[in-house]
Amino acid sequence: MEYRHRKTVHGFVGGRCGACGTAQWPRTDICVNPACGATGTQQDLPFADTPARVMTYTADRLAYSPSPPACYGMVQFEGGGRLMMDFTDVDEQQLAVGLPMRMSFRIKAVDTARGYVRYFWKAAVAGPQENTHGNGNS
Repeated sequence: MEYRHRKTVHGFVGGRCGACGTAQWPRTDICVNPACGATGTQQDLPFADTPARVMTYTADRLAYSPSPPACYGMVQFEGGGRLMMDFTDVDEQQLAVGLPMRMSFRIKAVDTARGYVRYFWKAAVAGPQENTHGNGNS
């Protein structure tokens, strides 16, 4: 499964609807915009290097995390597209709506029984030099 979807998972490539311009991840055959719903119009849209900002967040102390609390939330990508993501390299006191984020390819889970490591993208706080887009807030 992971190999078949390597462009989506490893490359963090979503889609942009050619009919209405809606950005989405993952890329699908049908546009997610309820006012559009076009089929077969998705063009590749890479999200890995696209700046994003925190829309919502939580520092969850009830869910298991090897390094509590588990910090995650909704990020809004510049140019469109939203995704619920795990946050990494962030202190819970640092979290705020509008915080600039960058994407980072990290270990998601380790299956010790099978000796397999799963990777995926997580959102990390963007450094001042990376905050060249958006409204300039740090």
